Amino acid sequence: MYKKHQFYCVTPEWQQKMAESLNGTFLDEKMIIFPESLGKGHTFFIQVTPGIAVIVMDFVLSSQLKINRIEDDTNRYVVHFDLSDQENEMHYYNTTYKIGNNLKTGLSIFKNQGNYHFEPATGKRVFALRLFIDELLMNELIENNPSKKLIEKRIGFGKQKKCVVDIDGDSLLLLTKLKETSIEDPSYDVNLKGLSLRLVSNVLLKLAKKSKKEIASKDIDGILKAEQFILDNLYNSFPSIQMLAQIACMSETKFKTLFKKHFKKTSQKFFHEEKMSLAQKKMQSGEYTTLTEIIQELNYSQLSHFSTLYFNFFSRKPLQDFVKKSKQ
Repeated sequence: MYKKHQFYCVTPEWQQKMAESLNGTFLDEKMIIFPESLGKGHTFFIQVTPGIAVIVMDFVLSSQLKINRIEDDTNRYVVHFDLSDQENEMHYYNTTYKIGNNLKTGLSIFKNQGNYHFEPATGKRVFALRLFIDELLMNELIENNPSKKLIEKRIGFGKQKKCVVDIDGDSLLLLTKLKETSIEDPSYDVNLKGLSLRLVSNVLLKLAKKSKKEIASKDIDGILKAEQFILDNLYNSFPSIQMLAQIACMSETKFKTLFKKHFKKTSQKFFHEEKMSLAQKKMQSGEYTTLTEIIQELNYSQLSHFSTLYFNFFSRKPLQDFVKKSKQ
């Protein structure tokens, strides 16, 4: 039975199972060192206080990896900060979200009960910090907050099932400094505990702050419908702004403004980035005999045009990523 000030969170034991699945080295019940076959880097996990735990992910992958949710019965909030050098993917309730990249300083908040997994990018440095906060502890932290109703509304999630807000300046500085700190620093874990508590405080302050720039919930729903339509039609040409605006139930001008405001990019750029990401996955899947098969499937007319787009996006030629289907 739950008693006040008694909280439960993630314990270190789950790391042993993860280390074994990765063929990595598990050290001091805190750190998993990745094997060379997977890439280079590590994860670092500690309990901060009763009810709060933190994991830092810092690595460069040479092959694809899927990090699943931790399976247990404790209800908690997951606060994900991502300052990676390239966008990563979070799959949550069968929807794919782009997160990370130093140019997009945002954080995601969601509940652990959902079906989700994290797919970090390959070839670029992944740097993410994830806080696990016991739901009962979070409820106590916001109980006497003057902006309690606003915080509860934002982490109620609604149809979006997650909350995305900008990282505040103080948190961004803390995370940037941590990114530059060696894991071998003898005070790393102590500093990480203090940093984590400040991040929790900053997140609550951010959630409690009213913003005149917030998009109305009905408009968010419209933008997300348009986003899903784009994702469902990546094998075709870019849908017109007129069509997307109709799906979102708003004028073309309003749609363009709100889409860019919500995703930090235009709908055209969003479409082309998602299509290139899909193309790279197909390149590395080992399911195709020639590049032409992929190009035709994605509705590109010329190999030269596709190769130029691919190089501009990944700074790599398609053939550098292409894994040819093996003969049976």
